[in-house]
Amino acid sequence: MAIPLKPELEEIVREDVQRGPYASVEEYLEQAVTMLHRQEVWLAAHRDEIGGQNRRGMGVGTTRRSFHTGAGAGGNAREEASLD
Repeated sequence: MAIPLKPELEEIVREDVQRGPYASVEEYLEQAVTMLHRQEVWLAAHRDEIGGQNRRGMGVGTTRRSFHTGAGAGGNAREEASLD
């Protein structure tokens, strides 16, 4: 599976592979996808709890997109993520 990355993301991956304990880009991306998957599973399991906290503590309008990017309810995300 070929997955195109923006040049700035490619640079981040290269830097992390050179600096970290990863033997290859593939190993790094496998770890990254595994971590993201675990986060998504946790978020799905705690959706009601998180949603209640968002409404009480962070204000109306905080969405899943906002949670991932830091936008909304006072966050300052540089770029919105597309979840479509």
